[in-house]
Amino acid sequence: MPWDQSYPAPFPESFGHTRRCIGPQISQVTLQTTEGTAYWTFLGVLPETSVWNYVRGHVTTAGAGTQVAEVAIATTPSVPCRSNQTVTCLWASGNVSDLKSSTVTFANNVAAAVTVPAGVPIWAGIRTAHTGGAEPTLRGMALDLGQGELLQTAASGVLTAGQTYAGVITASVATGQGIWLKLTVD
Repeated sequence: MPWDQSYPAPFPESFGHTRRCIGPQISQVTLQTTEGTAYWTFLGVLPETSVWNYVRGHVTTAGAGTQVAEVAIATTPSVPCRSNQTVTCLWASGNVSDLKSSTVTFANNVAAAVTVPAGVPIWAGIRTAHTGGAEPTLRGMALDLGQGELLQTAASGVLTAGQTYAGVITASVATGQGIWLKLTVD
């Protein structure tokens, strides 16, 4: 199946196979999340309509206090374009597995079943706002180099389907700049 070569190339396993996962390769950096900040990670543009169930990431240092967190599947008007973008939340859930244990994978607890049309930029997001304790440290991404593949929304409020958020490019640093997130079917 031919694909639009403008950005980015589809994953090789997409040709003739059912896609099970989409996201960046694992990163060795971490990021201490900031209370109330939404972190958006660009995952790609697929040549086919796809259905996604889980937003997954990895806790490196546990959060404390009462857990408040949401994960989201979102889109933007264009692929990363070296500028800030409006992020539109297609789906979000506050039903997220444990962020108060170290070295565990987290995900939404109930399948999302979100259909994303072909050719649409796909993003995953997370926001934490633990009360009475520290925010978790998550596996991070770094060195976006101003491309806009990692966006943040400070004081975003609860992530909600249908809402839009101002995604802002952050300064490129070798330490954590964004959160490592994936979408999976199961």
